[in-house]
Amino acid sequence: MFRILIIFVMVLPLFSQNLANIIKLAYQNDLVKIKEQEILKSSLKKEQLDSQYLPQLTLGGGYERRDKDNFLISPKEARAVYARLEYLLFDGFKKEARREILDSENQKDFLKSDEFKNELAFLLTTLYFNAVLTDNLINAKISQKEYLNNELKRLNALKNAGLASNDELSLILAKSHLAQSELLSLKQDRLKILNEISLYANENLDSLNVSSLKMPDFDNLAQNYELKGLEIDIKKSQSAIDEAKSSHYPRIFLSNKFSVYKNRFDDINEPFRSYAGQFFNQKRSEQNEFMLGFEWLIFDFFATSKGVQIAQISQNQAILNLNHKKRENEIELKNLQNEIEISRQKIAANELFVKAADTALSSISKKYHAGLVGYSEFLLALLNDFDAKSALAFSQSDFEIKKARYYLKSGIEILKRIDE
Repeated sequence: MFRILIIFVMVLPLFSQNLANIIKLAYQNDLVKIKEQEILKSSLKKEQLDSQYLPQLTLGGGYERRDKDNFLISPKEARAVYARLEYLLFDGFKKEARREILDSENQKDFLKSDEFKNELAFLLTTLYFNAVLTDNLINAKISQKEYLNNELKRLNALKNAGLASNDELSLILAKSHLAQSELLSLKQDRLKILNEISLYANENLDSLNVSSLKMPDFDNLAQNYELKGLEIDIKKSQSAIDEAKSSHYPRIFLSNKFSVYKNRFDDINEPFRSYAGQFFNQKRSEQNEFMLGFEWLIFDFFATSKGVQIAQISQNQAILNLNHKKRENEIELKNLQNEIEISRQKIAANELFVKAADTALSSISKKYHAGLVGYSEFLLALLNDFDAKSALAFSQSDFEIKKARYYLKSGIEILKRIDE
């Protein structure tokens, strides 16, 4: 009897995506969800603070025993259960300060989430245009290899007729093998880049649709995420000062405590025994205490004042840091603007270089076939043609990545600046 073994092979589907879709897919990955969880945590902290300032109900109890001489009214043993309700009416504006601090932290968590998504978009933009660059290099290398293969066919025919030298044929063959090796290396680089993009997009990519970024509006300067975060830090530092000052004020509170006791007293002397039943309940007694109270820290060896000074210094540091980062960001944006303009000029120059190199290759190829120039001139023209196409591809990729970096440093969402 023959056994038939059926093997099922699961093949993951491959997709072609443009840059915008890749970024949108990446916005759904686990790294983005982690940042969104931080927002949820900061929101819960605010709710926790509000709950702490609502009336607090405490249930307690215990057992107490006295073995030495006691006062007449002190029980020898006592068991008690109590419930205490407390409500803080005023804490020197500490609650308001803490609430503002948590609001600032919540705003910053939202900002960090947006910043992370934009940084992720920049990373994917860089990978995307590196993949596009690799595609262009592969196409240029394929064109170079086709030239060499055509020459090999022609030289083999001439060699069979005794019209071509072995040296010439060997050199062209070696160049063809080298081009094939370089082509395989470029394809491997392309696969690595696509795999890295797939890691963030959670989708297996096979090819990329052409995308580009819109030109930045250099006259419309925006504020990046870092500067917005530093402004929130300044606001938060002011709230920290208010929180430190709150210790200068008294705390005012309401308290209501209801207790149930079960006591056992020592033997009472004869003169008081007749009155004992009126005052000492051996079975159960109850007590209800209500208190409107306050606590006021009068002197703490200037610890509170030092805390206020520390908070003020932190605010000064935040202001100085913001001023420095503003100047730093302005310079970086100016440099990026100049680099974008230079990249655009490089593209124009490299386009002319490609046309010139292509014309030269076509002309020298005809002369080489006619025997007017040697194979060294032909190989040099072929190399120049590949170098020109490579330079153009590099400048085009660099141009798009620099625009993306400008948006990142300007605090502008890259996803919204993609021109499909």
